[in-house]
This record gives sequence, structure tokens and C-alpha cells, in this order.
Amino acid sequence: MSKKLKIAISAALILSFSLTTIWSTAPKLFFNQLVFLVLGIFVIFLFYRFDLGVLFSISPIFYLASIILLVLTLFLGEPVRGATRWLGPIQTSEAVKPLLIIFYANFLANHDINKLKNLLIYGILAFIPAVLIKIQPDLGSSVILLSLAGFMAIWGGLNKKLIILLTVSFLVLIPIAPKILRGYQL
Repeated sequence: MSKKLKIAISAALILSFSLTTIWSTAPKLFFNQLVFLVLGIFVIFLFYRFDLGVLFSISPIFYLASIILLVLTLFLGEPVRGATRWLGPIQTSEAVKPLLIIFYANFLANHDINKLKNLLIYGILAFIPAVLIKIQPDLGSSVILLSLAGFMAIWGGLNKKLIILLTVSFLVLIPIAPKILRGYQL
């Protein structure tokens, strides 16, 4: 059995288990979940056939659009339970993640991340959306976004010495967390 077939069978089993669980716990949501599943599979096949070079060439537009969406959310978003995360029906912090992944991948493909200048630029580009999301406030999505950028840099060839230096720098900052975070965020 080929590796692709094994992955397809595994994914089909997981999807069928999730649909069965939804059917048994919340039957009214089953149809919505099924529609989103079919749309998701369609999008996957669309991207599978799509030329990544085209996506990479417009990735700076994706980044700019992400920043604009996050700023618009701060000013025009609807407050829900003390947080302004929604711009109409869209939770912008979730909508921008795939766009930022494409942008980060393009940046890492075209820049040597081990040069200090490129590492600083990459860090600043990663912190801008993370800070905008933290202001909403959505610490969880902000941390996920920074972690994503960090792991992409590691997989993009970040030098082991820089990884250790950045990890130690992060660990040194942990004691100031109580001063900048709220009690429930610790």
C-alpha cells in the first residue's frame, strides 16, 4: 500500500469519526459540518493544483491584507464577551493565519534567515500581526501565530546557535510575564 493511500485512508477514517460524533451529539450541526468538509476538500484540491510560485509572488499582498484586516477589527469589530475579534462573520485572527503562513514561507525561501538583518526583519514581520491580535485581546491566537513563525524559521534552516540564543532569551523574559499578562492568562 502506498504512503499516499495510507494517508488518504487515515484522513477518511478521522473525518468519518468526527462526522459520526457530530451526528450523535448535535445532529442539527451535521449538515453544516458536512458542507464545510466538502468545501475544505475542494479548497485542498484547488491548492494542490495551484502553482505555488503565483501564491508566493502575491504573498506580500497577503501580509498587507492581513494587517489591514487586523487593524480594521480593532476599530470596526464587534465586541463579544469583552474581546473584539470578529469583523462581521469573520474571526480575523483565524482568517489571516493561512495568509501569513504563505508570506512567511515566501520570506524564508528568499532570505537567509541566519543573517541577523533577515532574522530581525522576519521577527518584526511576525510580531506585528501577533501584537495586533494580542490587543483584541486574543493571547492564544497570538502565541500560536508567533510559535508558527518560530517553527517555520527553524524548519527554514535557522542555525542551532540562534535557536539556543532565542530560546534562552525567551526563558529570561518569563519572569516579567506576570507584569504584562492578566492573572487568567498565566
